[in-house]
Order: sequence, then C-alpha cells, then structure tokens
Amino acid sequence: MIKKQYFNLFYITLFGFYLLFSACHRESLEKILKSTDKKRKFEIAMDFYNKKKYDNAIAILEDLLGITKGDTMQRSVAYYYSMAHYKTNRSENFPLAAYYFRDFAQSFPSDTRAEEAAYMSAYCYYLSSPRYTLDQEGTYKAIDQVQYFVENYPQSTRVKDANELIFKLREKLAYKKLTQANLYFHTEYYKSAKITYEEMINTFPDSKYVEEARAGMVRSMYFYAKNSALEKQQERYMTTLNLYQSFVDKYKNSTYIKELEKYHENALNALERIKKAQFSLDIIQQVSTAEQNLKKAEKNMNDMRDSIKMLRSGRELHKALERAKYQEDVAKERLKNARKALKKTVTPANKNEVKEAEQNLKTAQENVKKAKQNKKNSIIKTEQKQLAEKLAKEELPLLEKKVDEAQKNLKDATAKARIAKRELRKKMKTKSKES
Repeated sequence: MIKKQYFNLFYITLFGFYLLFSACHRESLEKILKSTDKKRKFEIAMDFYNKKKYDNAIAILEDLLGITKGDTMQRSVAYYYSMAHYKTNRSENFPLAAYYFRDFAQSFPSDTRAEEAAYMSAYCYYLSSPRYTLDQEGTYKAIDQVQYFVENYPQSTRVKDANELIFKLREKLAYKKLTQANLYFHTEYYKSAKITYEEMINTFPDSKYVEEARAGMVRSMYFYAKNSALEKQQERYMTTLNLYQSFVDKYKNSTYIKELEKYHENALNALERIKKAQFSLDIIQQVSTAEQNLKKAEKNMNDMRDSIKMLRSGRELHKALERAKYQEDVAKERLKNARKALKKTVTPANKNEVKEAEQNLKTAQENVKKAKQNKKNSIIKTEQKQLAEKLAKEELPLLEKKVDEAQKNLKDATAKARIAKRELRKKMKTKSKES
C-alpha cells in the first residue's frame, strides 16, 4: 500500500515538472518571437532545426520570412522554412513543402540551392500523391512537377532519380487502371474489362502490369464471345485466339499460359461447333433461297401472262375502234348519196332512205364513241405495252430457263439437307453409344 502511494507520488511529481517545463518553453518561444534581433532569432531557429524540433523552427522561420525581405538572410530563411516542413515527415506538410521549395527555386534561380529546391519540390509532390484507390489528380500533378524539373535541369545528377519518381507514379496509375479492369471482369462486364485492359496497355506500355493486363484481355474476350449472340461468336472467338497467340509470342514462360490455354482450347472447340452448325444452316439457307427463287419465277411468269392478256385485249379494242370508224364513214357516204337523190326527186322512198341513212350514221357514231370509251378504259400504258411485248418476244425463254434452274437447285439443296440430317443422326447415335 505504501509502495503504491510512493509510486503515484512519483508520477504526479514528474507530470508537474513536465507542465512547468512546457510553460517555460512556451514562454521562451513567445519571448524569441517578440525579439527584434533577426540574426539571433535565425540562430535559435537553426538550433531547433538541428535538434529536429521542426515545429518550433517553422514558427520562428515563418516570423523571419516577413521581416527579412530584401536582405541577405531571406534566402536561407526561405530555404530552411521549406526544408523544416519536409523534415516533419507529416503528410499534411508535404504539399506546403512542395509549394515553398518551388517558390524558392523560382524566386532565387541563381542560388546554389535552387536546383536542390526544384527537385525537393517535385519530390514532395511525389510524396503527396494519394493512394491508388483515391482520385489521382494529385498523381498527375506530381508527374507534371517532376517532368518540369527534368526539362529545366537536364544536366542535373538528380535526373535519374526524378525519372525513377515518374516511373513509380505512372506505375500507380497503371495499377489503378488494372484494378478497374479487374473489377469490370469480376462483375461480368467483359467488353468493358477488355477495353480497359487495352487502354492500360496503350497508356502504360512499359509498366510491369502489362503482362497481367494482356492475360486479362484474353480472359475477358473469351467470356465476351461466349456470352455473345450466335452470329457474333465466330468473330469474337477468333479475336480471342489472336490475343492468346500474341500473348504466347511475347511471354513464352508466363505463369498465366496454363490458365490461358484452357480459354484457347475452349475457343477452338466453340469455333468447330459453330462451323458444323453453319454447314447445316447453309443447307437450310440454300433450300430457302431456291424456294424463294422458284416463287419469284412463278410470279414473273404470271405477271408475264397477265401482260400478254392485257396486250391482246388492247389490240382487240383497237380493231373494234377501227371497224366502228369504218362503219361511220360508210354511213356518212350513204347519207350523202341519199340527200343528193332527195334533191333531184322527192319521193316517199327517198325520204325514208335519208331517214334510214341518218339513223345508220347516228348508230355508227355511237359505236365509235363506245369503242373509244372501251379503249380509253382498258388502254395500257406505253411502258407496260413495251414490257409485255419484250416478255412475249425475248424474256419468256430466259424466264423458263431460270425456273428450270431454280427447280434443279431446290432438288439439289433438298438432297444435301437429307444427307446432312442423316450424318447428324449417325453422329448422335455414335455419341449415345459411346456414353
């Protein structure tokens, strides 16, 4: 019990000394900040810096920034102010350090530390780059800043390190793209997965993840083909085979080859099945085409017969009109002769003859009128008449030949279809016996 009391008393005393020291330290820092001796303040700031008390150094150096503008101390104050932010090794301070280093390099380009500051600015942007799962705007900015250093200091010994930083940043972007493609694949968006893998390869061709992305393209393309409509499968399985062959040529000893060989073999088997199914479909299509050609030929023949009928009807009407006109001319001539005879000698017979001639003329004119109306109602257009004549004189033999060919094709296609069905039945029986 007594030991416990002494133990508690010791820690209470120790905590009291800590509070006293903190109060004294705070009072000392406030006193330093109030001082007008710039040189002394800088020395104290550097003492804090060397003792790795960077927050205290930052507080004093920040105060000196405002009161050393234009004098010789300003450059050193700005340099160590930037460096102190970096030395804290805290993620929230890296963007500040990057900003202050860049400002130093741009404000004092002739300073011997300008190149180092420019590199440190790029390096702090690199340290500020977010992890791959987050938005990568900061990573792109970091690449720009490191590239800016390489372009402005091409002779620097730090260029090699800078290029290494760019490579690492690009690897992060490549890995993010790869994980996006993998996510598409695992959620069965195979087309999107294939496209995203391809984008990653094209954007980051020197990445260590390219091999994995190429394997992902083969995998995604196979499942995309497998889940496609039947008419699209052949083309997409062929693409799978091409991607596989390209992968094997490039990565002969890859650990992915064993897995990809399964997709290669499955794609070949699928293409063989499609080929057999296509053979049967071709036969069915040939039969269907032959039947359609036969129907077209029959329709053309019927149209031709109708055209010939219309042509003959038109010719009959034309002859009827000519006969009616001839009868009209005869009636006119008789009426003329009857009137002459009536003028010479007026007799009841003459009068009856004129009357009869007038009646005959009237009848003939009505016949002409009817014949014209019939012709008008039934007349064939010039184009139809020409077509009918052409069909009657020239195209009928050709049409009959086409019909014969269509019937022969239909007969051949039907025979092929029967043979194909017999072969399919034999194969099915063989498979059932084997099983």
